[in-house]
Amino acid sequence: MIPCLPGLLGSAGAFADTRWTLNNVQYVGDKDFILQVEDFVFSTDGNHFYFTNSDTDTIFQWDLLTPGLISTAVDSGKSLVMTSDGITNPKGLSFKPDMSRLYVQQYSAGANSGTLFEYNVSDFTDISLSTIVAGTAGQPFDTSTSKFNYNGTKLRSFDLFNPFEVYSQDVPTPYSLSTVTSIIDTVPGLFSGAVFTHSWKDDTTRLMTSGATGNTFIELWNMSNDDINTLQLIDTYDVTASDLSYLTKGAFVSNDGSNVYTRSPDLTQGLIRQYSL
Repeated sequence: MIPCLPGLLGSAGAFADTRWTLNNVQYVGDKDFILQVEDFVFSTDGNHFYFTNSDTDTIFQWDLLTPGLISTAVDSGKSLVMTSDGITNPKGLSFKPDMSRLYVQQYSAGANSGTLFEYNVSDFTDISLSTIVAGTAGQPFDTSTSKFNYNGTKLRSFDLFNPFEVYSQDVPTPYSLSTVTSIIDTVPGLFSGAVFTHSWKDDTTRLMTSGATGNTFIELWNMSNDDINTLQLIDTYDVTASDLSYLTKGAFVSNDGSNVYTRSPDLTQGLIRQYSL
């Protein structure tokens, strides 16, 4: 099977019906980034791959020779060291849809608190040029990952510890951390494991995770009316179908929904695997 890469669906649209589903998962390839990969994202055009590394408190940028094809990633030599901005132990990573803002989750182990920071991105092809923005979102729970909903009016976060709650906070001024409210909704008991890297469909009707129900699964959840209380597991894919030795934690879906990328739950490893959907 020829992998369907972001932006390359083809004129026949052969894969259109399987995007954002787990009906036809196929292993495509992988890349070992050597360094520990915490959270990771791609640029919307699929040309750039970014990941956090808490050992060095840095966001690293790699460039892809073929858009969306992880095996072609090469080190760009560009990075953003965050200690000078007062950020240590960075975990979660996400962009505003237009790539003009970068959000970094700082994790404080066992402190029952987290802080989300915001950066202005002047040029997403060079992450090192990004500058921190005044204003943060404080969170009264242990989390390593937070993302906005489809229009930036809600912030969703996942607790690292049992019962692995998912939280929702309102954002009166879309995508503005300084306006994030206190927790307005909490749903416990959905997951049997911590959620790290994850992806929401652009209309927030679906959520893709990996390792939330066991370290061999990619999981697909459905959600109605942009309400976390309606989250429901609708399908899973066992990654050991293509490699009995591989375990997974974290899932990032490409911009067009045709590929999903996972990482190893072993944080001493930097292996990212790609599957077409």
